[in-house]
Amino acid sequence: MSKYDKFVRTLAKKCQEENANLDKEFPQIQKYNGMNKNDYLFSLQDEQTFKNKYLLTHYKMYNLLDYLNQKIYALTQKELTEEGIQNAINELEDIKTELANSRIEIFFCNVSDNKKLIPFANATMPYGLLHVGLLIDDVIIQWGRSVLGKSIVNPSDNVIYNDYIFAIEIDNQPIWDCIKETFNNLRDYITKKKDYNSMGTLQAFRIADNQLNIIASQSVKYNVDRSYNIVLKNCQHFATSILDKLKLKVNKNGPVGNVLEKTMKVLNRFTLEYNGEEFRTRKDLDNFALIHDFSKLSKEDRRLLFCYRNVFDYYERNNPDDKNYQSSDYAKAYWNELAEKEKF
Repeated sequence: MSKYDKFVRTLAKKCQEENANLDKEFPQIQKYNGMNKNDYLFSLQDEQTFKNKYLLTHYKMYNLLDYLNQKIYALTQKELTEEGIQNAINELEDIKTELANSRIEIFFCNVSDNKKLIPFANATMPYGLLHVGLLIDDVIIQWGRSVLGKSIVNPSDNVIYNDYIFAIEIDNQPIWDCIKETFNNLRDYITKKKDYNSMGTLQAFRIADNQLNIIASQSVKYNVDRSYNIVLKNCQHFATSILDKLKLKVNKNGPVGNVLEKTMKVLNRFTLEYNGEEFRTRKDLDNFALIHDFSKLSKEDRRLLFCYRNVFDYYERNNPDDKNYQSSDYAKAYWNELAEKEKF
């Protein structure tokens, strides 16, 4: 039996053991991934296919770094005028906004309205009575919520149930230190005063690539030989196992940590708030950002407001016609400017 046939048969059997109706659910799955059934089952068990299909196509950081490195290398092969050098720098600087908005987040959803379970959950689990997953730009990587069964990691564009509450962007500092090094020395790299092979974004690309390898590896491992258990092996174990291997930590300090604590206590969506200001809609948040000087806010306060922006971004992607989540082009451009300042 070929590797392909073995993987297809193994996961089909696991879906059956999970009491999932693959034939019924697959048409909706296919709308998202565009694969036939057997290729889909294979992709959930083969690390390289998982990475190529579900991660490389979604993680903007990886693709932008690849483009940036290739572009700079091509420039080093040319004899450029001063005007040409400056035009090249300006073009590369335009990538900053997209880089600044690429992110890995840990998100939190409701699991149960039974608040009697909160003390037990808070004592035994890092995130209490919450469902937890990872958001890699716009693809959801989670365990415990697949339509194919709780023991299947099924990448998708949403959390399955409409109970997304809050998310925290992961501090991916190793990558950002390398990116800033390159942008601080763009002219020297383009003009070959600095060696291309020592360029920070080359290292950043390798870090991003390795991070995707780890996410793919852990996802496939859970699909192959892990069985979901609400206490012993659940969504939080899955998400934290990935972050541990990535050597990335969730920064729960300051106001972001306070909102996380509220999320763990309320177990439901609540009005986003900052210093007495309530943000019931994206427009409320936009208006606040537009009339306040972010440079005068503390780093932790800014981090919270960006978390709120990211939450509204998720809602807008999944509810594009809901005016509560819509933002104007002007406000989006302003947030992009703020994000670039924050990262660079």
